[in-house]
Amino acid sequence: MSRNEKSRRGFDPLVYRFQDEAPEPGKVTQVADGVFWARLPLWGRLNHINVWLLKDYDGWTVVDTGIHTDEVKAIWETLFVEVLGGQPITRVIATHLHTDHTGNAGWLAQKFDCPLWMSRSDFYMCKVMAFDQPKDVIPAFGVPAINTLILLTSGVTVTIAHWALKANKRSTLNLWLAATVILGFVFVYFQAEEYAHAYGDLNLKLSSGIYGSTFYMLTGFHGFHVTMGAVMLLVILLRSFKGHFSKKDHFAFEAVAWYWHFVDVVWLGLFIFVYWV
Repeated sequence: MSRNEKSRRGFDPLVYRFQDEAPEPGKVTQVADGVFWARLPLWGRLNHINVWLLKDYDGWTVVDTGIHTDEVKAIWETLFVEVLGGQPITRVIATHLHTDHTGNAGWLAQKFDCPLWMSRSDFYMCKVMAFDQPKDVIPAFGVPAINTLILLTSGVTVTIAHWALKANKRSTLNLWLAATVILGFVFVYFQAEEYAHAYGDLNLKLSSGIYGSTFYMLTGFHGFHVTMGAVMLLVILLRSFKGHFSKKDHFAFEAVAWYWHFVDVVWLGLFIFVYWV
């Protein structure tokens, strides 16, 4: 649309004077005397945030700061050298509390020992949000890997127990079924230990953003099903001790065994999605 055209509402269309001069990461575009435009990357369809560097008498004022990632911090480090020219940032202004605007505000203010300017309500909201952030994520190769091995092993032991039942080997059936029950409750024990570590040591809570809610909802729902499965296997084991099943009549055993295999398969998906991805 040209500058002379009118919109359907009768107003002049917006004209982006610098639309062909968008700065690359680590670079700036000067839009006025002492006013510099920089872009910092974001995730998703809205792939950047515009931030502003204002030349002041004794240094620089920064308006908005980008999200707090290593990539964005590296871009800031480049701007310190190539744009600020060794002069300090004397104040940081956060226009509102969204993390793409406030993400590096604390880091910049601390780095240059300068004041942070933002509204009181936004400041306290950011403090609350920062307080609920986890210190770290749960690594895949630790308790989750051990639990994966436990569940896969339990899938093997319940299958051996099933074969023993069909071969009418009662002692072998009871032995491997008992092993499956023990492995099931050991999994639940390690899951509880992981929760205690996540909550107490890592400050990981349901309120800790997407990661916290996803972690607890998915692993907690699965842990509930493992607990129910282990209880059902215990009941089947007690019935097996009483000789309730035969090689031709053991539907209850098969139903619980299939349920247990389903729990195993679901865990493999959770292990990849929650702990790896």
